[in-house]
Amino acid sequence: TICPLSAQRLDSTFDVQRSTQSNMAKQLIFGLLVAAVGAEKWNVTASMKKGPTSMDMKCVAKHCPGKMAAAVIDPKFYQATACTLGCNKLYYSDTTIGKLHYQNCTTKCQLTYESKAGDEFTGCAMENNCIQFAPINVTCPKPDVDPNSSLESLKGEWWQHYGKNALWDCYPCQHIHEMKIINDTEFCSKTVFPGGKTVEAPCWSYSYSYDLYTETDTKYFGQTWQLPGNIPKGKAIDIYYQYMGSTHNETWYILKAAERYVLLVDCSYMSGWTNVGSIVWVRPNVDLNQQELDEISVVYKEKLGWDFPSDFCADRYGPDQCDGPSLKNQNPFQNRRFRLI
Repeated sequence: TICPLSAQRLDSTFDVQRSTQSNMAKQLIFGLLVAAVGAEKWNVTASMKKGPTSMDMKCVAKHCPGKMAAAVIDPKFYQATACTLGCNKLYYSDTTIGKLHYQNCTTKCQLTYESKAGDEFTGCAMENNCIQFAPINVTCPKPDVDPNSSLESLKGEWWQHYGKNALWDCYPCQHIHEMKIINDTEFCSKTVFPGGKTVEAPCWSYSYSYDLYTETDTKYFGQTWQLPGNIPKGKAIDIYYQYMGSTHNETWYILKAAERYVLLVDCSYMSGWTNVGSIVWVRPNVDLNQQELDEISVVYKEKLGWDFPSDFCADRYGPDQCDGPSLKNQNPFQNRRFRLI
């Protein structure tokens, strides 16, 4: 497993949920727009222009002309473009499954130089399928689900203790602040599925946060999602959410729901790309005992062939170490176990 900052120091590149594949996608679009409107404007070298992704400028002109015009005069957009073009070479040299060094590089660019104009333009381009991504060749394993599990298994508060995906699951301080049922049509309908259908009430209110890495520091990030309240026990859970102007979807597979921990595998989808991860969610003020760790190891081995905990990162967690922008500068390696690849 790669620890984000250690790999960042190793190769100046490397830690989501997930939530955040769109950071990488938006930065690819920034680079593509540079090529389309003229690299000279941005002082971009020929080696930086070569990238793994293509954009349909006729599509952009048809669906997003105003948003494109606003973005190209935004200084932050320029900085983001220059940063992400420097990541292109990693796509071709990155041998990690899912090209995680490459994804991490583009994600940090977006988080460092994010702007409203850039988010609106790239969100529009993604929503209208104006971009074609090169493959990363990852498929979802679709493991068997605990027959007694459902979203209700995650009700309440949880901290992530371990994560499988070396990028998206290894951000520190991943925290479900509260998971609760809300019987409010206006609230639930804030999440819109492709085709225009909305989440129906009652739904689950899922409030979470974690710390993200920028080029120079960390950045606190949190959201509240509306998750479907009508998924039966023992089924995979399809969810949709809005992130920086575009719609994303994931499928969650709960491998085991115990009293003090929940094992969740997630497959996250975006424009033909799939990222696979898994989180060990643990109740507040709980330290897993050896028996529980052994149980977790057996589940992962039998259902997915993964070795726990050696294939996972151990995350920083708890209110004394996390939760809030004021703590962003504390040591990211505290309470972590990792290996470099």
